[in-house]
Amino acid sequence: MPTTRHRQALADRLRRPRLDQGFTLTEVMVVMAILGVVLLIFTSVLWSVQKSLTRESARSDVNDQTRLALEDIDREVRSANYFYDPAAEIPSGMSFRIYTQAYADSDIPGNLCVQWQLLNQKLWRRDWATNWIDDPSTLVSPWRLLATPVLNQTLSPQVKVIPPGTPPP
Repeated sequence: MPTTRHRQALADRLRRPRLDQGFTLTEVMVVMAILGVVLLIFTSVLWSVQKSLTRESARSDVNDQTRLALEDIDREVRSANYFYDPAAEIPSGMSFRIYTQAYADSDIPGNLCVQWQLLNQKLWRRDWATNWIDDPSTLVSPWRLLATPVLNQTLSPQVKVIPPGTPPP
C-alpha cells in the first residue's frame, strides 16, 4: 500500500519535465547522414566482392572447359593412327584432324576421324566415321563448341614438324 511519501514522490516525477522526451531534427539528420555513409561504404564493398566473384567464376569455367578439351585431345592423339593438317581450309596451325581409336567399340576396333579447330577464340570439335562418304548428313557430327575464349593464339603454326633424322634443336 503506497504511503503518502510515495504518492508525493510520484506526483513530483509527473510534474517535472523529462529531459529525454525525443530527438531534435538536427540529431536525426546527423544520424541519417552517418547511416547513409556507412551504407554506401558497405554497398560498394559488397558490389566489389560480387564483381570479383563473378569474374573469378567465369575464369574458372573457362579453365574447366579448356582442361576437359585438352584431356580429350590428349586421349585422341595418344590413340591416333594418322594426323592431317587441313591447312587449305583454315590458317595453318589452327586446325588438325586425326584418325583415332579412342572411341572405338571394344569388340569392334575402328577408327574415328576427329577434327579440332581454333577459330575466333573458340575451340570447336567434330567427328565422323571412316565410312562418312556413305551418308555425310548423318555420319558427320556438327561442330561443337568446347572452350571459349581461347587466347594467346597466333597465325603461325603452334607445332613445328621436324623431318625424320633431323637432330632436335
